[in-house]
Amino acid sequence: MLSQVLDKVCDERGLLKTTPEAERIGAVIIQLYRQGVKDSGKLADLAKTYL
Repeated sequence: MLSQVLDKVCDERGLLKTTPEAERIGAVIIQLYRQGVKDSGKLADLAKTYL
Protein backbone atom coordinates (compact mmCIF):
# COMPACT_ATOMS: atom_id res chain seq x y z
CA MET A 1 0.00 0.00 0.00
CA LEU A 2 2.76 2.48 0.86
CA SER A 3 4.44 2.10 -2.51
CA GLN A 4 1.10 2.76 -4.20
CA VAL A 5 0.74 5.97 -2.21
CA LEU A 6 4.25 7.01 -3.24
CA ASP A 7 3.47 6.18 -6.88
CA LYS A 8 0.32 8.31 -6.74
CA VAL A 9 2.03 11.32 -5.18
CA CYS A 10 5.00 11.12 -7.56
CA ASP A 11 2.72 10.77 -10.59
CA GLU A 12 0.64 13.77 -9.52
CA ARG A 13 3.77 15.87 -9.01
CA GLY A 14 5.61 14.61 -12.09
CA LEU A 15 8.47 13.17 -10.05
CA LEU A 16 10.54 10.11 -10.82
CA LYS A 17 10.75 7.74 -7.86
CA THR A 18 14.55 7.91 -8.04
CA THR A 19 14.74 11.63 -7.22
CA PRO A 20 15.75 12.94 -3.79
CA GLU A 21 12.31 14.56 -3.47
CA ALA A 22 10.59 11.21 -4.00
CA GLU A 23 12.88 9.59 -1.43
CA ARG A 24 11.93 12.27 1.11
CA ILE A 25 8.24 11.78 0.35
CA GLY A 26 8.65 8.03 0.78
CA ALA A 27 10.27 8.55 4.17
CA VAL A 28 7.42 10.86 5.19
CA ILE A 29 4.83 8.29 4.11
CA ILE A 30 6.55 5.59 6.17
CA GLN A 31 6.76 7.87 9.20
CA LEU A 32 3.09 8.83 8.95
CA TYR A 33 2.13 5.17 8.64
CA ARG A 34 4.15 4.31 11.74
CA GLN A 35 2.38 7.14 13.57
CA GLY A 36 -0.97 5.53 12.83
CA VAL A 37 -2.16 7.00 9.53
CA LYS A 38 -3.42 3.88 7.73
CA ASP A 39 -5.77 5.37 5.11
CA SER A 40 -4.05 5.62 1.73
CA GLY A 41 -5.91 8.78 0.72
CA LYS A 42 -4.99 10.53 3.94
CA LEU A 43 -1.37 9.41 3.59
CA ALA A 44 -1.21 10.86 0.08
CA ASP A 45 -2.81 14.13 1.16
CA LEU A 46 -0.45 14.53 4.11
CA ALA A 47 2.61 13.58 2.07
CA LYS A 48 1.78 16.28 -0.48
CA THR A 49 2.01 18.93 2.23
CA TYR A 50 5.72 18.10 2.62
CA LEU A 51 6.55 19.07 -0.95
